[in-house]
Amino acid sequence: MNGEGLGDEMKSARMGLGSGAELAVEQMSRAEAEKYFMASPTRLTNRLLDDVWLYVKNNHALLACVAAHRLNPFSRGEHRWCLVCSLTLSFFLAAVQIYIDALGGVFDMLYTYVLAPCALFVFDACLGLFATCEAVAGRDADSCSGMVLRCTGKLMLFAAAVTGSIFFVLGLVLVLLGRSSGMIDSFWPRFFQISVSSWLWSFPILAAYYVGWTFLFPATHESLLPK
Repeated sequence: MNGEGLGDEMKSARMGLGSGAELAVEQMSRAEAEKYFMASPTRLTNRLLDDVWLYVKNNHALLACVAAHRLNPFSRGEHRWCLVCSLTLSFFLAAVQIYIDALGGVFDMLYTYVLAPCALFVFDACLGLFATCEAVAGRDADSCSGMVLRCTGKLMLFAAAVTGSIFFVLGLVLVLLGRSSGMIDSFWPRFFQISVSSWLWSFPILAAYYVGWTFLFPATHESLLPK
């Protein structure tokens, strides 16, 4: 088999394994790919689900740690850093929940499914903004603005790490106090509920993505709607 045939075969294999959106990103230069990942919404293909899936797995706190595209300006290490900081706040909120459980009633449910997840969602959004400074700086690292952005990003991520450490220590203290009071049984279920509920707050972002995708490309989008 000649080199050209082998190249065509490898290209076909890649097309079979990746989505159209992923292949579109692969064909970009690094600068173009970074611009795509920093902007939303952006249409890459004629298939809405392909574009949405690429967006989700590059922005979701957990999925991005293992599935972020190699050209994403946010490294997987940065995604893991943000995820750990997010989990420390979730740990603290679940520890507070131990004491709110005693109140019961509507406030208990409101805290678990609205207040705590909303606080976690806002914190995650702030982490994304902090990391953005570092990612943008990579485009023009030698310029004055690039150095300022890089320093700002590092300081903000450091501040997030300090904040996360404080949340973890406070949460640990509350958990230990709850253990001595016999109130620890509901901690891990609450930790799981708060973490998952915060991800449900991502639906408004997906809705905004959908609306933006529709607004930018109304004619082609109409052909994708179910008949």
